[in-house]
Amino acid sequence: MEHVQLADQANQISQKFAQYTGHRSASTQQRLHAAALRREAKTAALKADAFALRLKAKEASEKASAERESAKRVEEELMAAIVATVYELRARMPSDYASWGVIKTRAYMKLLTLVSAQTQRLSPNLALTTKALVMISEHPTWTADIFAKVAAIKGMPKELL
Repeated sequence: MEHVQLADQANQISQKFAQYTGHRSASTQQRLHAAALRREAKTAALKADAFALRLKAKEASEKASAERESAKRVEEELMAAIVATVYELRARMPSDYASWGVIKTRAYMKLLTLVSAQTQRLSPNLALTTKALVMISEHPTWTADIFAKVAAIKGMPKELL
């Protein structure tokens, strides 16, 4: 896979991840707003006011549900794009692979193994997977500090985020 194609795919995956997090945060905000309206309805002096507040809460809950569904749809698209990218990356190493050396090859393969393992999980860490794919796409510009950072990765690499 050429570096330009990989960079474009990583950019698209990053944008989808941003959409996913946007939908998730909007859903959370709407749910919190609906809960606040319901609490306020419990303390309303008039029944008509309480009814109006509960109606607003219902609308906010429906918006939250719609945002949650949008997030699920984007998550499915994101995972499909990640799986396709990982398949292509596993099928063929970059063209300049022969000149890398042991340290860069190990770092690249460690990140690729991490992404591949995350795609196998039932509920993958999308932030971690996206970050690792972006790092893989930036492999021509890696420096010694990135090698050290990737070399320090153990089991569940929260250090990468």
